[in-house]
Amino acid sequence: MANVEDSLTLTSLVQELDKHRASLTAELKKNLSASLDTSLMPIQTLLETISAVLDSHSQKITTIEGTLTAHSDELAELTTRVGQLEKANAALTSKTEDLENRCRRQNLRIVSLPEGLEGGSPVEFISRLLQTVIENDVFPEPPELDRAHRTLAPKPAAG
Repeated sequence: MANVEDSLTLTSLVQELDKHRASLTAELKKNLSASLDTSLMPIQTLLETISAVLDSHSQKITTIEGTLTAHSDELAELTTRVGQLEKANAALTSKTEDLENRCRRQNLRIVSLPEGLEGGSPVEFISRLLQTVIENDVFPEPPELDRAHRTLAPKPAAG
């Protein structure tokens, strides 16, 4: 009987120890959970703040990328336009210089010559005409002419 009482006592002791262990485990989990919640609260708040700042920066970066793309496209367009304007400026500068140079030349206007008198070469005809009309000591050789042409008026009627 001593053996049965020992066995009952041992069984009841194991049961009591299991209850006590379950109680201690539950209390330890409760205390540990409360302690972790208290300790992790500042970290949680900090992570939420960092997440909000990251979202804000992400939106700003997206806006900046869009603006940068628009500016890049506009810059490419302006670069093309500047190239076109530089070409136009060069052409106009060349044209202006040519016109200024032509204005400085010694131009002669000869009027009342009959149409078709110059034949096939107006430059040679006017050169010989000037040498003939003006004395030979002024023009010992026929003068060198750049060009000779008639005005753009229609040919007069015969008679």
